[in-house]
Parts: sequence; C-alpha cells; structure tokens
Amino acid sequence: MVEANEDELDEMGDGVMQDEIGQYNNRYVTVAGMIANMVKKPDRSGNDFISGVIEDLSGKVEFVMFSRAYAQYKHLFAKRAILKVEGRLSYRDGKYSLSINSASDWRHEADARPMDEAIPSSKEYALVLVAPNDAKLHKDMLAVVEAYPGDMMVYVQVDGKYFRPDMDVMATPACLAELKGLLGESNVILKPLKK
Repeated sequence: MVEANEDELDEMGDGVMQDEIGQYNNRYVTVAGMIANMVKKPDRSGNDFISGVIEDLSGKVEFVMFSRAYAQYKHLFAKRAILKVEGRLSYRDGKYSLSINSASDWRHEADARPMDEAIPSSKEYALVLVAPNDAKLHKDMLAVVEAYPGDMMVYVQVDGKYFRPDMDVMATPACLAELKGLLGESNVILKPLKK
C-alpha cells in the first residue's frame, strides 16, 4: 500500500518526497486489504457513513466512505473483511487517506468458491498445521488461530508429533490465507474427519 512507500521516500529528502507524493495525490486508485477497524457515523442528513483503516502486509491507509456509496456497499463492510476498494487517494497533514467510491468482496475477485463452500464444516474437517520447531513462529501461528474463534478442531504437527492447542478455529478464507502466508501452502491442511 502507499504508506509503506512513505518511509522509503523519507530517506530521499523532502524535495524528492514532495515530488513523489504529487504523483499519488488526488489519483483514483484500487486497493485490496483487510478492514482493520471501522466506525459508522451519521452525516448531517442522518445518513450513515464510515471511516476506518484498510491494511495489507505492506502497510495501511485510512479511508472514508460517504453515505451514498456506503448505502450501496454496506453489506460488504465488517471488521476483518477482505475487500477490493476503489477511490480517490489524497495526501493531507502528512498522511494518505482514501475516499472510497466502490467495493467488492475479494473472494469474487480471486474467483473463489461459492460462499456456502468457502468455510469448511467443523463437523467434517479438522485443521492440521505443520510447523517447524520455532517458538516465535508458533506464537504467530496461534495468534492467527486465536483471531478466528470457531468450533473446528486444530492440531499442530511438530517433528512428526501432534499437539492440540487449547483453542478452536473458524477456517475462513482469510484465516487460511494468513496461516499459509506464515507456514507455506502445503503446511496448512484441512483433514477430513473419520466417520
């Protein structure tokens, strides 16, 4: 995202930074990321609008979505939703902000399975995470699992032995994507339960 570029630009000096910022200021952009936080408020007419932060692994940007656009896309906006948004990027008071005009569910952009297939049944599957013997990685992995509470059993395999953490998970596409980013695609397994 754009904010990650600001640190690099700071090192170049103010003159170059101002030139670079000018390239992005008031441009129409497309951003994909997770809604990290969001606040809904009424405008002067009593219609709801939202403001918040959208982030990905490279950075974050504050956003606002005014009532007319929000009325059309409000069903997509929730904390931790992963969206593709389009809008005008502006730079003020030392930071970027995004005025969102449209939004779409990231899963549809990625050609994902239908919604009823997107979250595997906790009655039919368990989540197996194959991890190296690395304390920091285990802490990060369990933080992801804890962020998606649910009722699917989780097993961690380390050095051929299985461990059952004291938590269950909702294996949403976002959760699985985060775990695959940490452990690698082949180390996040939805294992069918024996009947």
